[in-house]
Amino acid sequence: SVRFGSVWLCSVNASQPVCTRANACSVAAKMAWPEDETVTLIQLWGEESIQVQIEGCVRNKEVFAKLAAQVREMAYERTRPQCRDQIKKLKGEYRKIKTTIMNLEELGGLRKILIP
Repeated sequence: SVRFGSVWLCSVNASQPVCTRANACSVAAKMAWPEDETVTLIQLWGEESIQVQIEGCVRNKEVFAKLAAQVREMAYERTRPQCRDQIKKLKGEYRKIKTTIMNLEELGGLRKILIP
C-alpha cells in the first residue's frame, strides 16, 4: 500500500487490479464473493427476522451489522459494508434479469429462447 495525499493505492500482485480508497484500502472488499458465501448471505438475508427489520426502518446500518455478525459466525470474514454492497449488487442483478425476461415475454421471444 502506498499513500498518495489522502488516497491509498493498493496492489496485491500484478494479476489483481489496483484499488483506490479515500480512507483505507481493503482488497477483500473488492474480491468476488465465492458461491458458498453468497448462498449463506442470501439464506441469512431471507430470514423473516431480518426482513421484518428491513421493512420497518429507514436506516438499516444496524440490520446489516447484525447480518455481518451472522455471516462471521458461519466462518466467513465479511464486514457490514461488504454485506450491504453484496445484497445491493444481487438485488440489482435480479431486477435487471427480471426486466429482461419481462421485455422478452412482451415480444413473445421468451418461449423461443427457453423452448427450442
